[in-house]
Amino acid sequence: MKYFIIRDNSDVDSRLSVFDRFGENIFTVSGVISGNNHTLTISDNSGKVLASITSSPFAFPHFRVRFGRKHVVFMMTPNGKSPMSIYGIHASFDGELLTGEYILKGPDKEMIAYQNHGWCKHGECHELEILDERYTLLALAVSAAISIYYGIYGGKDIAGDPTG
Repeated sequence: MKYFIIRDNSDVDSRLSVFDRFGENIFTVSGVISGNNHTLTISDNSGKVLASITSSPFAFPHFRVRFGRKHVVFMMTPNGKSPMSIYGIHASFDGELLTGEYILKGPDKEMIAYQNHGWCKHGECHELEILDERYTLLALAVSAAISIYYGIYGGKDIAGDPTG
């Protein structure tokens, strides 16, 4: 399934909107950002919270993600062998934090999702292709953490239908 992720400034706590290929808003990332502290949620289009993401200042960006009974931690280490380590689930990250382009691999090193930086109808966005639907929330959480922490949209206000 392909998703388009754009910055959403529609209200005070909106952060990202996630659209499908038909331009329908499927997920929303919202929450509070205060300095290096983030408290975010990923909700479906009915408002049901599917995942929560929190971070606290450490030597490297550190995000705790909860979806269902699963607890996952992302540790971003820009100078390490991999720029993001994922703990609590059998998945690995390969890509660039600053551009938001990445590949997620599953336990057998198979590709489960990838994201590219691109342009949508209303401007800059990320295209997230999820190849294994079991990893949808993990891929969305990785995308949200990178997008929010690294400010990949360069401060531009982008909202709307990505499909044109």
